[in-house]
Amino acid sequence: MVRDGGELVVDGKQAHLSQDHHTHGQKHTVPDGSEGHAFPPLLYKRWTDTSGVKVQQSYVVDSDGWDHAELVEVCRLVLRVVRAGVAKYETDLPVADGEWPVEVAAAAEVLRGVAGRTGRVEKGGYAQTGLVRADAAAGGNEETWAAFVTFAPWAYDAGVWGEVGELVSLSDEGRSIAVRLDGDQVEAVGRVIGAARLVPEKEWRAVWKQRRRERRSSGGDG
Repeated sequence: MVRDGGELVVDGKQAHLSQDHHTHGQKHTVPDGSEGHAFPPLLYKRWTDTSGVKVQQSYVVDSDGWDHAELVEVCRLVLRVVRAGVAKYETDLPVADGEWPVEVAAAAEVLRGVAGRTGRVEKGGYAQTGLVRADAAAGGNEETWAAFVTFAPWAYDAGVWGEVGELVSLSDEGRSIAVRLDGDQVEAVGRVIGAARLVPEKEWRAVWKQRRRERRSSGGDG
């Protein structure tokens, strides 16, 4: 992804992504004792589907330098790419923010209705949907999924699971994006954000720590 006047640019051409409709923002301590936004590891390192062909691997999206509008686009892109394999999902719902876009506020209301039935709603307004089934046979519906995709980049914690394990982990309003993809999905995401932005999870901590060291040495706050 390259920013150019607020637009997504892919291979020199403007590209627009269509808008489908635990942790609580806290910092986490990493092994070197420093603090920062941690990228929660997914449950399984890799597996094959029932045909034994597609192998999935965990990646962290390197969002360094992106603003929230870009994070929103990428979170929604990732969720659309994994949709076919989604079995269930969940999100929390922070207290309504007057700065949320209209469609995000509307999506939050749909999800609060879900939370009232299958999750919990606190007196102060904070809510959690609990696990929501994605397939129609188990009571899932596309309206709720669309609301989830629209709202997820504003959640403190949102997750998506397939039949085998976790597919997507989002936290801190889209600042942390961990995803499990097969080869075709890697290609689909990489075409939009750049292949280098998909860092294998096992390599991410070293990349992140090196970046912190470089920022500290240059006088940044890491």
